[in-house]
Amino acid sequence: MSMDRKSLKSLLLLGVTTLLVSCSGLKKCGDADTGTNSIAFTGAPLKGDYTRVLYKAGMEAFGKQFSGIFLIKPVPADSSFRVVMLSEFGLNLMDMSVGKSGTTINNCQEFLNRPVIIHSIEKNVRMLVFMPDCMKDSRRFTDRKTGDIVYKSRKGLTKYSYFYGRDSLPARIEQRRCFGEKLFLHLGYDSTAMPSAISFYGRPVKHSMKLSLLNVEK
Repeated sequence: MSMDRKSLKSLLLLGVTTLLVSCSGLKKCGDADTGTNSIAFTGAPLKGDYTRVLYKAGMEAFGKQFSGIFLIKPVPADSSFRVVMLSEFGLNLMDMSVGKSGTTINNCQEFLNRPVIIHSIEKNVRMLVFMPDCMKDSRRFTDRKTGDIVYKSRKGLTKYSYFYGRDSLPARIEQRRCFGEKLFLHLGYDSTAMPSAISFYGRPVKHSMKLSLLNVEK
Protein backbone atom coordinates (compact mmCIF):
# COMPACT_ATOMS: atom_id res chain seq x y z
CA MET A 1 0.00 0.00 0.00
CA SER A 2 2.83 2.39 0.87
CA MET A 3 4.44 1.76 -2.51
CA ASP A 4 1.14 2.55 -4.23
CA ARG A 5 0.87 5.85 -2.37
CA LYS A 6 4.45 6.74 -3.25
CA SER A 7 3.80 5.92 -6.89
CA LEU A 8 0.64 8.05 -6.88
CA LYS A 9 2.50 10.97 -5.31
CA SER A 10 5.25 10.65 -7.93
CA LEU A 11 2.73 10.69 -10.78
CA LEU A 12 0.95 13.75 -9.35
CA LEU A 13 4.26 15.57 -8.91
CA LEU A 14 5.24 14.72 -12.49
CA GLY A 15 1.89 15.99 -13.81
CA VAL A 16 2.11 19.30 -11.91
CA THR A 17 5.71 19.80 -13.02
CA THR A 18 4.79 19.17 -16.67
CA LEU A 19 1.91 21.68 -16.46
CA LEU A 20 4.13 24.35 -14.92
CA VAL A 21 6.80 23.84 -17.56
CA SER A 22 4.25 24.03 -20.40
CA CYS A 23 2.79 27.26 -19.00
CA SER A 24 6.14 28.96 -18.45
CA GLY A 25 8.31 30.52 -21.11
CA LEU A 26 7.67 31.23 -24.77
CA LYS A 27 10.34 29.28 -26.56
CA LYS A 28 9.53 25.87 -28.02
CA CYS A 29 11.74 23.16 -29.42
CA GLY A 30 12.60 24.22 -32.97
CA ASP A 31 12.68 27.96 -32.23
CA ALA A 32 15.93 29.89 -32.59
CA ASP A 33 16.16 33.04 -30.51
CA THR A 34 16.85 35.88 -32.96
CA GLY A 35 15.92 39.01 -31.08
CA THR A 36 15.14 40.85 -27.89
CA ASN A 37 12.24 42.82 -26.43
CA SER A 38 10.41 45.66 -28.18
CA ILE A 39 10.95 44.43 -31.75
CA ALA A 40 8.53 46.20 -34.07
CA PHE A 41 6.18 44.21 -36.30
CA THR A 42 3.05 45.03 -38.30
CA GLY A 43 0.55 44.17 -35.55
CA ALA A 44 -3.13 43.48 -36.24
CA PRO A 45 -3.92 42.32 -39.83
CA LEU A 46 -6.84 44.78 -40.17
CA LYS A 47 -5.72 47.91 -38.37
CA GLY A 48 -8.35 50.24 -39.79
CA ASP A 49 -6.79 51.99 -42.83
CA TYR A 50 -10.07 51.59 -44.74
CA THR A 51 -13.68 52.76 -44.37
CA ARG A 52 -15.14 49.27 -44.58
CA VAL A 53 -14.27 45.80 -45.85
CA LEU A 54 -16.64 43.06 -47.02
CA TYR A 55 -15.98 39.32 -46.86
CA LYS A 56 -18.03 36.35 -47.95
CA ALA A 57 -18.40 34.30 -44.78
CA GLY A 58 -18.97 30.69 -43.89
CA MET A 59 -19.21 29.57 -40.26
CA GLU A 60 -19.66 26.21 -38.57
CA ALA A 61 -20.47 25.75 -34.88
CA PHE A 62 -22.14 22.90 -32.96
CA GLY A 63 -22.66 21.01 -36.22
CA LYS A 64 -24.60 23.87 -37.84
CA GLN A 65 -23.45 25.88 -40.82
CA PHE A 66 -24.13 29.54 -41.61
CA SER A 67 -23.15 31.61 -44.62
CA GLY A 68 -23.49 35.22 -45.66
CA ILE A 69 -21.61 38.52 -45.74
CA PHE A 70 -19.23 39.73 -43.04
CA LEU A 71 -18.78 43.53 -42.85
CA ILE A 72 -16.08 45.22 -40.75
CA LYS A 73 -16.11 49.00 -40.38
CA PRO A 74 -13.70 51.08 -38.25
CA VAL A 75 -15.24 53.74 -36.01
CA PRO A 76 -12.49 56.36 -35.54
CA ALA A 77 -14.45 58.31 -32.93
CA ASP A 78 -13.82 55.66 -30.25
CA SER A 79 -11.30 53.37 -32.03
CA SER A 80 -13.85 50.55 -32.11
CA PHE A 81 -15.02 48.35 -34.99
CA ARG A 82 -18.57 47.76 -36.16
CA VAL A 83 -19.08 44.16 -37.26
CA VAL A 84 -22.22 43.11 -39.12
CA MET A 85 -23.04 39.62 -40.39
CA LEU A 86 -25.73 39.49 -43.08
CA SER A 87 -27.43 36.52 -44.66
CA GLU A 88 -27.19 36.00 -48.42
CA PHE A 89 -30.68 37.55 -48.66
CA GLY A 90 -29.70 40.68 -46.68
CA LEU A 91 -31.11 39.68 -43.26
CA ASN A 92 -29.14 41.17 -40.37
CA LEU A 93 -27.92 38.09 -38.47
CA MET A 94 -25.62 39.82 -36.00
CA ASP A 95 -24.49 43.37 -35.33
CA MET A 96 -21.82 44.11 -32.72
CA SER A 97 -19.47 46.93 -31.77
CA VAL A 98 -16.06 45.65 -30.69
CA GLY A 99 -13.89 48.04 -28.67
CA LYS A 100 -10.62 47.72 -26.82
CA SER A 101 -12.34 47.42 -23.46
CA GLY A 102 -15.54 45.59 -24.35
CA THR A 103 -18.19 44.55 -26.85
CA THR A 104 -21.77 45.73 -27.37
CA ILE A 105 -24.30 43.49 -29.12
CA ASN A 106 -26.60 45.74 -31.15
CA ASN A 107 -28.62 42.96 -32.74
CA CYS A 108 -28.55 39.17 -32.90
CA GLN A 109 -30.90 36.59 -34.36
CA GLU A 110 -32.22 34.07 -31.87
CA PHE A 111 -30.48 31.02 -33.40
CA LEU A 112 -27.08 32.76 -33.02
CA ASN A 113 -27.82 34.34 -29.65
CA ARG A 114 -25.79 31.90 -27.57
CA PRO A 115 -22.97 33.23 -25.34
CA VAL A 116 -20.45 30.69 -26.61
CA ILE A 117 -21.10 31.62 -30.27
CA ILE A 118 -21.03 35.37 -29.63
CA HIS A 119 -17.86 35.04 -27.55
CA SER A 120 -16.17 32.98 -30.27
CA ILE A 121 -17.00 35.51 -33.01
CA GLU A 122 -15.85 38.34 -30.76
CA LYS A 123 -12.49 36.66 -30.13
CA ASN A 124 -12.07 36.03 -33.87
CA VAL A 125 -12.69 39.69 -34.65
CA ARG A 126 -10.31 40.84 -31.92
CA MET A 127 -7.50 38.76 -33.44
CA LEU A 128 -8.08 40.58 -36.72
CA VAL A 129 -8.41 44.20 -35.59
CA PHE A 130 -6.53 44.56 -32.28
CA MET A 131 -3.02 43.74 -31.20
CA PRO A 132 -2.66 42.57 -27.56
CA ASP A 133 -0.80 45.18 -25.50
CA CYS A 134 1.72 42.55 -24.39
CA MET A 135 2.94 42.20 -27.99
CA LYS A 136 4.67 45.57 -27.62
CA ASP A 137 7.27 43.65 -25.59
CA SER A 138 7.33 40.57 -27.79
CA ARG A 139 10.37 38.42 -28.48
CA ARG A 140 11.39 37.39 -31.96
CA PHE A 141 12.25 33.83 -32.95
CA THR A 142 12.88 31.91 -36.15
CA ASP A 143 11.06 28.63 -36.71
CA ARG A 144 13.83 26.24 -37.77
CA LYS A 145 11.42 23.99 -39.66
CA THR A 146 9.64 26.59 -41.78
CA GLY A 147 11.96 29.59 -41.63
CA ASP A 148 9.04 31.77 -40.50
CA ILE A 149 9.73 34.72 -38.22
CA VAL A 150 7.67 34.33 -35.05
CA TYR A 151 6.87 37.07 -32.54
CA LYS A 152 5.81 35.77 -29.14
CA SER A 153 4.50 37.20 -25.90
CA ARG A 154 2.16 36.27 -23.09
CA LYS A 155 -0.37 37.85 -20.77
CA GLY A 156 -1.39 35.84 -17.73
CA LEU A 157 -2.15 32.30 -18.86
CA THR A 158 -2.46 33.23 -22.55
CA LYS A 159 0.39 32.91 -25.04
CA TYR A 160 0.35 34.85 -28.31
CA SER A 161 2.33 33.95 -31.44
CA TYR A 162 2.45 35.90 -34.72
CA PHE A 163 4.01 34.07 -37.68
CA TYR A 164 5.46 35.94 -40.67
CA GLY A 165 6.41 34.33 -43.98
CA ARG A 166 8.88 35.43 -46.64
CA ASP A 167 6.54 38.16 -47.88
CA SER A 168 6.81 39.93 -44.48
CA LEU A 169 3.05 39.68 -43.99
CA PRO A 170 1.38 37.91 -41.04
CA ALA A 171 0.48 34.38 -42.13
CA ARG A 172 -0.79 32.91 -38.87
CA ILE A 173 -1.78 34.04 -35.37
CA GLU A 174 -2.20 31.70 -32.42
CA GLN A 175 -3.65 32.18 -28.95
CA ARG A 176 -3.12 29.37 -26.47
CA ARG A 177 -4.15 29.07 -22.85
CA CYS A 178 -2.49 26.61 -20.47
CA PHE A 179 -5.66 24.60 -19.91
CA GLY A 180 -6.43 23.72 -23.52
CA GLU A 181 -8.19 26.74 -25.06
CA LYS A 182 -6.76 27.39 -28.53
CA LEU A 183 -7.60 29.83 -31.28
CA PHE A 184 -5.88 29.82 -34.69
CA LEU A 185 -6.06 32.42 -37.45
CA HIS A 186 -4.66 31.72 -40.94
CA LEU A 187 -4.24 34.52 -43.49
CA GLY A 188 -3.81 34.47 -47.26
CA TYR A 189 -3.07 37.34 -49.66
CA ASP A 190 -3.45 38.15 -53.35
CA SER A 191 -1.80 41.35 -54.57
CA THR A 192 -2.24 43.67 -51.57
CA ALA A 193 -1.52 43.69 -47.84
CA MET A 194 -5.24 43.25 -47.16
CA PRO A 195 -5.93 39.56 -46.32
CA SER A 196 -7.98 38.01 -49.12
CA ALA A 197 -8.59 34.70 -47.33
CA ILE A 198 -9.02 34.28 -43.57
CA SER A 199 -9.67 31.09 -41.63
CA PHE A 200 -10.41 30.74 -37.90
CA TYR A 201 -10.36 27.53 -35.88
CA GLY A 202 -11.09 27.21 -32.17
CA ARG A 203 -10.78 24.53 -29.49
CA PRO A 204 -12.13 23.13 -27.18
CA VAL A 205 -15.27 25.03 -28.25
CA LYS A 206 -15.22 23.67 -31.78
CA HIS A 207 -15.99 26.33 -34.32
CA SER A 208 -14.59 27.52 -37.61
CA MET A 209 -15.07 30.56 -39.82
CA LYS A 210 -13.80 31.21 -43.33
CA LEU A 211 -13.79 34.64 -44.96
CA SER A 212 -13.13 35.47 -48.63
CA LEU A 213 -12.53 39.09 -49.60
CA LEU A 214 -15.25 40.73 -51.69
CA ASN A 215 -14.55 44.48 -51.53
CA VAL A 216 -12.46 47.08 -49.72
CA GLU A 217 -13.43 50.76 -49.48
CA LYS A 218 -10.64 53.18 -48.60
